[in-house]
Amino acid sequence: MPKHLSQNEFEAGKLDPSKVSRPRLAGPQDVPSLLAHYLRLSEIDRYTRFFSAMSDDGIQRYADASDWSRMVAVCVYGGDELVGIAELGWDECGKPINAELGVSVEARLRRRGLASWLVNELFRWGAAIGVQNVHASWVGGNDAVGRIMREYGAEIWLSGNHWRGKVPLLSLPEVVANEKPHSHKVIVPNV
Repeated sequence: MPKHLSQNEFEAGKLDPSKVSRPRLAGPQDVPSLLAHYLRLSEIDRYTRFFSAMSDDGIQRYADASDWSRMVAVCVYGGDELVGIAELGWDECGKPINAELGVSVEARLRRRGLASWLVNELFRWGAAIGVQNVHASWVGGNDAVGRIMREYGAEIWLSGNHWRGKVPLLSLPEVVANEKPHSHKVIVPNV
């Protein structure tokens, strides 16, 4: 079982509930907060998240182009600020089979299990809407993504100058369990 914050750890104060919300599904209404979150990322964090140097204008275009009919995202807020998000996006029309993972967490909240918690919730939502395989790419030095993918038993390989991983989502019993993913706001994408 992947290591991530459980509901009990959240309530026990590992992450102060007054500072960070429970994960919930994100949607078009979150684009302004998502944009602000991405704009707060450092130059290095932008590169590790987007796999290229991203200017403020580039981030604006990325946020504006979010296609919520071909993605599902889980986010957490710290007060009024979006402080972490995990996304699955796909190219296929209709039911998604393969999806690409993207994750970012504010620097001040890293190494506390927040990214793992977001990914766990996201994988459960992904499985619920039919995603079968999750793919991720990451540059060396972005050890958090590699660690999360290994926790889910990903097949991992070096591809040129970056790492790639694949998780067969539906083979994970903890992901496809009957328990509904925790969310206090449900937005189901059109698939």
